[in-house]
Amino acid sequence: MKIKIDERTLVYWIIIAVALNVAFFYMSYPDTLKPESHDLARDFSAYYIGAWRLFHNPAQIYSGMAQPGDYLILPHAQTFKYTPSFLILFTPFLSLAYQNSLIAFNILQIALIPLLGFFVYRLLKDKNPVLAA
Repeated sequence: MKIKIDERTLVYWIIIAVALNVAFFYMSYPDTLKPESHDLARDFSAYYIGAWRLFHNPAQIYSGMAQPGDYLILPHAQTFKYTPSFLILFTPFLSLAYQNSLIAFNILQIALIPLLGFFVYRLLKDKNPVLAA
């Protein structure tokens, strides 16, 4: 059974999704200014330390332990476990200190959500999406 979704309905759903993302960003932003917990590191710390090591100690990009000369991220940085090509995209964030870089990264993500909504709209506007339960 195909359910026909008109263009306005699709736009409304995209606007709702973007609004929810903005609301969650607004609610979670104060937590980015707090110190990280002792047992749980942010994913962002893995990106930052991986990019740092790319330029300062490339043989240790995937090392899970703190290395001599690493950028200090307290209590500890998460292990980088993604593709090395991502580090090239992340490199501009190294021009900022860790906390400022985290804030800039979050702002960039929230700024790109409307663009993502536009692309979702372009992909789905001529399709007949099937709603599944």
